[in-house]
Amino acid sequence: MSNNGIMKRLIIFLAPIILPYIIIAQTNTVKFATEANEINGFTIMDSDYNFISFFSSKHPDSLLFSRYLYKFNNAGDTLFSRQFFKVDTVVGISNIVQCNANPIEYFMYAKCYVNGDDPRNMFSIFYKIDAGFNIIWEKVYHLRPGILSSSDIYPNILQKKDGGFVFATNLGANFHLVLFEMSSMGDSMNYRYYQGDSAGMYLSDFIYNFDSTAYLALTIDAHPDGSLRTAQAISIDTDLNQTHVYYFPKYFDDIIVAKVAPSGNYIAGGGYFETTYPQGESSMAVYKLDTGFNLLGNCFVGDPDFDIRKDPGYVSMDFYDPNSIFVAGTFDFDIGIWINHPSWIVIGKVDSNMNLLTEKYIGGDAYYRFNTITATNDGGIFIGASRYDYLTQDHEHDAYYYRFDSIEMTVAIDERSEESILQNAIVYPNPASERFFIRTSYMGSEMILFNQNGEQVLNQKITSLITEIESINLPLGVYIWMIVLEGKQIESGKLIITN
Repeated sequence: MSNNGIMKRLIIFLAPIILPYIIIAQTNTVKFATEANEINGFTIMDSDYNFISFFSSKHPDSLLFSRYLYKFNNAGDTLFSRQFFKVDTVVGISNIVQCNANPIEYFMYAKCYVNGDDPRNMFSIFYKIDAGFNIIWEKVYHLRPGILSSSDIYPNILQKKDGGFVFATNLGANFHLVLFEMSSMGDSMNYRYYQGDSAGMYLSDFIYNFDSTAYLALTIDAHPDGSLRTAQAISIDTDLNQTHVYYFPKYFDDIIVAKVAPSGNYIAGGGYFETTYPQGESSMAVYKLDTGFNLLGNCFVGDPDFDIRKDPGYVSMDFYDPNSIFVAGTFDFDIGIWINHPSWIVIGKVDSNMNLLTEKYIGGDAYYRFNTITATNDGGIFIGASRYDYLTQDHEHDAYYYRFDSIEMTVAIDERSEESILQNAIVYPNPASERFFIRTSYMGSEMILFNQNGEQVLNQKITSLITEIESINLPLGVYIWMIVLEGKQIESGKLIITN
């Protein structure tokens, strides 16, 4: 598939300045929309501040996905792409790291199987490629000792401090953990295979510990201790032996990723799911932990509630500056592929003291699913997501990339672009019947509701992240809502009141 075979639209929105010194959020949007079913994956920012991302496309007449590697610049322009394939082999790119800065080079992993063979009979290909995605060398390994598995669960590559790489993955969420050490040329140096309680259900991240003397494998359901703490960080020495197990706080257990802050503390992002209540309580969450994994602070982004389930995607948290920690996920998430209700991507910005600075939202007009977030050098983020318009599309997703150079407390006004995708508030459910909710991080603002005649029918002060409003006594019909702060409109939309 060439670049001409993909309809790519780059839209740049610049909110108007309404007060001196207000930071404005600039948005670049890259959209892939064809008749194929498209999904984007893991993304990195390299030392030239370009973005490298995986992209999968499945044509409705084919049983196979085509896998591509794309490079975007800071403006969202596609610099080039490449499809990686081998004759008679299905290749699925799954992870990449930058491994050299001068010249820029990348190290990449792909899972493969022979076309026509059992897809669970997988092998692994490791590529070293240059800045133009040309292959420098490739190595093929069978890392699954008699295990039939059609997938890796979040395969990870870690470049060693002294050169070479460590590859870590779980196989099909079946309590099989593989650790594989390679030289800088991809030669096999060490291998460990763990299963059962020593492996856990899946591996979500693989990082160095705080002083780079050991590795940490972030897992779910490994080495259970009989409590509600289901997520662990397994300490692994440089010979790939497990030496210790640290436990994350209870209910923090979904697709956890972590980074070491300059202070030496761990910053971890993922999902918080309190299951002891009948409805279940969920949010995206950020935790700050000391070197012994003792809790120093946390922030629930999306705020735990009983009505809306959240999903933290594949990589839910990242930071370039530890005072600007970004976490994101899907708000109103459902399990499944073809979901027929709207959702939002929620983006939270958290400081190093675990204070929520702001929340922003994308979506509401279709079903959006957040996939990955990458913090950028200018204090912004790069987000990969999929969008499914269940009213117009015939069972196919579109892939979107969003590039924001800042997500500050930007206040908009009436003449702002109608196409703006970064929302400061959302109202849900919509349509509503007996009640609806307002989400906004703008404390002290007001929600004003107007009927079709332009008459004000409601004025609600916003004092918390989620505000519930009874609507059972409102006449059925279409209303206009506005969120106003200090006399200035920061968001607006339509609300339908129905039976």
